[in-house]
This record gives sequence, structure tokens and C-alpha cells, in this order.
Amino acid sequence: EVPAALAAVQEIGSDLLLYRDPVLTQTSGALVSRSIGPDAGETYGENTGSNGGVFTTGASRHLVVSGFVDTSAGRITTTVGQSFGFSNKQELDLTNFLENLTHTDTIDTATTTSSPSGTTVRRVSESYPIRMRSLFQVPQHGQKDFFRLPAGVEQSLQRSTTVSVNGAQTFSSWLDDTVNASALLSRTNGVTTASGGRDSEDYVASDSTGYCYHHKLVAAQGWITSDQLLRSC
Repeated sequence: EVPAALAAVQEIGSDLLLYRDPVLTQTSGALVSRSIGPDAGETYGENTGSNGGVFTTGASRHLVVSGFVDTSAGRITTTVGQSFGFSNKQELDLTNFLENLTHTDTIDTATTTSSPSGTTVRRVSESYPIRMRSLFQVPQHGQKDFFRLPAGVEQSLQRSTTVSVNGAQTFSSWLDDTVNASALLSRTNGVTTASGGRDSEDYVASDSTGYCYHHKLVAAQGWITSDQLLRSC
């Protein structure tokens, strides 16, 4: 059930996947166990000085859910284990007005399904790294409305998947979708002397069957400057 206040401001979609037993008109099952910590494990770090500092934050959590369904093919037991990770590091240089930030969210999921015909394990590891860099220069002596602000951001989705049946790996895949953007804004005595931006997206997907898809886009000032389908992954 979704609260009305949340549904009013955010579009929410859902999917339900059902398998019908080829023989039985009714099946039964149960949730056997559910384990999740009440709070995430958290870490903090701070190393500061007169000219800046480094600040770090981390968090992690793990859950395990297990259940079974009795079918015409026998009992099928499924266990899902997930580990969540969060890390953030911010570096400030107040002398040169530099800021660097690295941030990563990770989700590792292992789904184990056991039946009379064997055991299948599917592992999916996902990460969402973000890297940001920026520089801000304050007004120089004798100048009004002066600054130079270059900045850049890189964000990725990285996903690794493997499937094993009865201990032998039968499938693997890899996905990397990275967006990189940079820009510069510069003003001197109230006049914009430089303004522009550039970004690119590099999408790579491959798997153990030989599938390969590699698409790279580059844009500058709001226009596509390069659109390539590459043969290598």
C-alpha cells in the first residue's frame, strides 16, 4: 500500500511475475526466514586542517530472505541474500579552492534456487560510482565580478551477472554505462569571457554468448558531435 501523499508527488510502478504449475491447480508454500538488521552499520571520518580537510562517510546493510513452494515437480526453495554498501569521500582544498568528491553505492544480490533437478545460483553485483571535481577562484585584487569555475562530473552504472547450475557457471554478462560531463564559466569585470560545456556517454554491454553492444556519444554546447557504434567491448 502506497501512502496517498507519496503517490501524489511521485509516479510509482510495479511488476508481478507469476508462474503457473503445469499440473496442479493449487500450490502452497511459506516464508521460512527473514533476517535484516534494524540499523545500517555506519562509519565516519574527518581529517581537517587550516587549509582544508577530508571527510568520509560509509554505511552497509545485509538481508537474507528464504522460502519455498511445493509444486508438481517437488519442493522449490529460494533464498535471496543482499548486501548494500555506501561510501562517500569529500576533499576540500581551501588554499586553491579545489573540491573533489567520490561516491559509490553498491548492491550485491545472490539468489539460490534449489529443486529436485538441482541448484541454480544467480549473482548480480551493481555499483553506481560518482566522481566530481570543481575549482572556484575568488575575485582578484582590483577586479569586480571576477571568477573562473571549471567543473566536471562522471557517473556510471556497472553491473556484473553470473549464473551457475550445480556448481558450474553457465552464463555471465557485463554492463557499463558511463556519463562524463565538464563545463567552464568565467567572468571578468562583469563580462562573461568563457562559457561552455561538453559531455559524453559510453555504453558497453557484453555476455558469455558472444553478444556485444558498444555505443558512444559525444556532445558539446548542446549538439551531438560524435555518434559511434563500436565493434569491440
